[in-house]
Order: sequence, then structure tokens, then C-alpha cells
Amino acid sequence: YQRRVHGGMTVKTFYQYVVVRYAMTPIQIAHIDKLGRRKLFDGDGIAIEWVEKFNEEQTKHLEDEDKKAEEEKKKRQEEENQRKLAEIEIRKQEEERKKQEELKRQEALKKMQEMRQSGRLSVSGFGLVFQYISNPESALEALKVCTTFVMAAEQNLSKLVALGSIEPICQTLQLHSKDEDIVNAALSILGKISHLPHIKGRDEEDPRKAILKAGGVGAVLEILRTHGENANLIQSAMIALSGLSESEARTTIISKGGVVEILNILDKTHNTGNIKLMALCLSTMAGLTPRVTAEDHTKFLEWSLSLFNSHNEDNTLAPAAISSLSALVVTAPDLVGKKILEESVINKVIQAMKKWPDQRGLQYSGLTLLSKGKENESYLQSLASLGLIPLLLSNAARCEPPEGHTQASKILDMLDRLKNTEQAHQARGDIVAMARQIMNTFPDIQLIQDRASTIVASLLQK
Repeated sequence: YQRRVHGGMTVKTFYQYVVVRYAMTPIQIAHIDKLGRRKLFDGDGIAIEWVEKFNEEQTKHLEDEDKKAEEEKKKRQEEENQRKLAEIEIRKQEEERKKQEELKRQEALKKMQEMRQSGRLSVSGFGLVFQYISNPESALEALKVCTTFVMAAEQNLSKLVALGSIEPICQTLQLHSKDEDIVNAALSILGKISHLPHIKGRDEEDPRKAILKAGGVGAVLEILRTHGENANLIQSAMIALSGLSESEARTTIISKGGVVEILNILDKTHNTGNIKLMALCLSTMAGLTPRVTAEDHTKFLEWSLSLFNSHNEDNTLAPAAISSLSALVVTAPDLVGKKILEESVINKVIQAMKKWPDQRGLQYSGLTLLSKGKENESYLQSLASLGLIPLLLSNAARCEPPEGHTQASKILDMLDRLKNTEQAHQARGDIVAMARQIMNTFPDIQLIQDRASTIVASLLQK
């Protein structure tokens, strides 16, 4: 002790040395001292006093630490208890909120069922209908209300659109894309809306544009991908898509892979006999033709010609094929003109127009297709020989304002090209009468007046 302390080691350091050297605790050292082994601590007894004092301080420090730790543990336990109580309270409140929300939903469901039975849908009632579309039961009932309302009267479809139904219907389709009942009901309504005519100049938005803005195009295409084995849903989706393809939505359809989906459907169904689905694919192709690539034009042409040649006697598929061919010959005449305007195809087109004279879309598409033939005597004589002139006269009688002026203009254009044929000379009296009738029907359209006057003057002169 003397050596180490006087050699520069403090009492405290010496004490620490003893503890480490002999692995003794302060209490053990004090006990050794009580047994009379004081040689280690000879001197003034400073070490002994220091050890005892250190023991007291250390004991108090440890007791304080234990007390502090106990208090902290107690505090943490209280905080944990408070947190659990708060969580329990929040769960209770959430359960109560859900309970009240469910009661409100059930009440709304009951009112929707009453609306469906009545077939009526007011502005205030519409706000209730789509309030709970995240719930499958309420979503399906909302769509049933809309369907019943649309079926009650022809004008109700436009009223439903005016109520703002497009966005919630598209949202419902997106939220429940795996529920076949909801998907079928939503697509049924969107399919009708997508074919609503939109009169330019009106204040209301084009329904197809509204469907596009609401994400309806992507939702419909997703149905084609996820429900490929369900023919009914695929057909409903294609009805909607065929209407959308005739609007600015066609660009979105193409960019989102719509062309690939349509061609896949044709691959799967052309041997199944599903005429309506194949016709819908062709109609959609006709709408998309102005924006697709040259490669897609070739694929569209192959399918259109193939299905037209094999089903030219079918009143559903033949008109759709003619519509597709008509769109192709307008968009890519150099690519497909020769194949389409072969005599066998022309003959079948004219026969189809004769067979279904009341199908205005077919008559318009057929005239468009035939009008793209080469301006030579052989082609025009072939058209006249196949009976096109009586067909044109028959079509002219159905041209009424306001939409009929486009068809009337096409008829006059074709008659002007055929006026030098023998068949036109034989029917000049009927042609002149028809031209004058069209002039009287559309007095304000200068183009029609000029064309009709030219035909009348030419035939009367002869």
C-alpha cells in the first residue's frame, strides 16, 4: 500500500487495483479487514474508511438506480395501458361508425330497390344510387336501378347520361372488375351509352369522350384480358368498344393494346360460330382503321375479306365486313384497293345492299366502298350491269334531313359517274325525278344542288 500509494497511485486507484487483482468486491475487502488482516491497509486507515464510504455511496446509488428503473417501468406500464385503452376506444368508435354506416347503406339499398321497382330515377335519387359503390351489393343494385330506368323509356338513356352517371359507372367497373355480375351490368349500360348519337353544337359533352375521361376505355380493355373465357362478358365489352372506336377514344384504345385484343378474339372465335362477336370485332376495326399502322391495315384486310367471303349471306357479319372494308379503302386505298375492288367482291357487296336495303349503315358503307373504284368505263359499266342504279334510286328515297344529306351527296356523286352508261340512259326519267326530289329535300346544301343540277342537265340534254 505504502509503495503503491506513495509511488504515485491514489487510494481510489489502489482500491480499484485490489478489486481487479484479487477479484474482490468492496464488501469482501471490508470483511477481510474485520478479521484482522490489516497489513494490506496499514497506515491511517484511509483505505478502510474509503471502502466503507464507497460501499455506502455505491449501495445508495444502486438503490436509487433500482428505484428509478422501477419508476420508469411503472411509467411505461401505465403508458402501455393507456395506449391499449386508447386502441380499444378507437376500435369501439370504428365499429360503431361501421355499424351506423351499414345501417345507412341498408337504408339506401332499400330505397334503391324501391326505385328499381318503380322504374323512376330523380336527381336526388341518383345521388343516393352511387353513394356506396365500394360495396358489391350496393354497386350491383345501383346498376340494376340504372338498367331498369333505361329500359322504361327510350329517352331515359340520355337522361341517365345527363344525371352524370358515366363516371360512377366506370368507377364501379374498375372497383369490381372481378365480379362478373357487376361487370356484365356495367358493360351493358356503357355499351348503350357508347352508341348514343352526339349532335355537334350541343352544350352537353359527347358521351364517348366522357367515358374516355372517366377511365372507361382502360376498364373495358381490362375486362377483355381478365375474362377471356366468358363469351358473354367479352361480347358486352366489344359492344362498348365498337361505339368508342368511332370517337377520339380510338387513339387510347390503340395505345392500350386494343388492336392486339381484337385480333386475339378473332383468332379464338372465327371457328366457333359466334357471328355477333366477330361482327363487333369488324365494326371496331372499322372505327380504329384511320389511326392504326400499315401492318394492322394488312391484318384488318385479311380478316375482313375472309369473313366477308365466308359469311356474305349473313345479315349481321356481312354488313360489318363491308363497313370494315369501306374504312380500309378510304384510309389505305393504295394498299388494299385492288384486293377489295375485284369483281367478285363488288358483286357480293351490291348483292348484300340489295338484300338488306333498310340497313342504312350497310348502304352507306357499300356506296363508300364502290365509289373508290377506278374511274374507267369498264368499272362503271360493271357497276351498272350489276344493278347499282336501281339500288341508288331506292336509297335516295330514304334520304331525309338532317343526317341524310351525306348519303344523298354520295348517291348523286355515283350517279354522276354512271350517267354515261346504257343503264343510266334507260332510267334517265327516274334519275331526273330523283335528283329533283333530293334538291327539294336539301335546298340549303349548295353541293347537293350543284351535283343534282349537273345530272339533270346532262341527262335531259341527251
